[in-house]
Amino acid sequence: MKSCSCTAIGKKFWVAVTGIVLYAFVLLHMVGNLKVFKGVDPVTGKHALDLYGEWLREMGAPMFSHGEALWITRIVLLGAVTLHLFLVISLAIQNRKARPVKYEVTNYGCSTAAGRTMLISGSAIAVFIVYHILHLTLGTVHSGGFVEGAVYGNVVSAFQEPVVVMIYVSAVFLLGFHLYHGVWSLFQTFGLTKPSLNDKFKALATISALIIAAGFAVVPLSVLFGHLQ
Repeated sequence: MKSCSCTAIGKKFWVAVTGIVLYAFVLLHMVGNLKVFKGVDPVTGKHALDLYGEWLREMGAPMFSHGEALWITRIVLLGAVTLHLFLVISLAIQNRKARPVKYEVTNYGCSTAAGRTMLISGSAIAVFIVYHILHLTLGTVHSGGFVEGAVYGNVVSAFQEPVVVMIYVSAVFLLGFHLYHGVWSLFQTFGLTKPSLNDKFKALATISALIIAAGFAVVPLSVLFGHLQ
């Protein structure tokens, strides 16, 4: 029993570590996306989002050639997503084996809907990530005339379709739902929670989730309603 408990603690630790890595990426990615509102750079005549895309493809030069560092980053992030999801599934299976007989009456106590559906929301987000890569990175499922390197143009053409916008907005608010519990769980995993601070941590988790969800959603919605074109 002790060995099983230690294994669970170790898995929760790595869930938290991979969660931090993914949270940092999500936050930076959201900030980068908001460059869509900066308009055209007066010096180069290029859109700020396109310049940001160029910087991403050239980062690490001259050690890395065009796009190499960006693809390494993508592979590391996909690895972190895979490990994160694997560990969460493993913990869920471990918990079920530890309690093979279900309770006759379900009492959720202090657990939240976000906490009880982490596995479902995480799996759905993983599927969306694959779609997002195929849509706006590779252009495989982009129906608006994908042009390699034309980041701003690809974003504007992608979100002309209400169904696509609905998919993205639903996904990012599901991400916010997931992050709310994830951020709150980080404090618990690292033993930082205490009665005097718990309300503040929960408020931080809520505000963080709302900012990230809104920060992502505002881009496709702005395109759809004609504020970006």
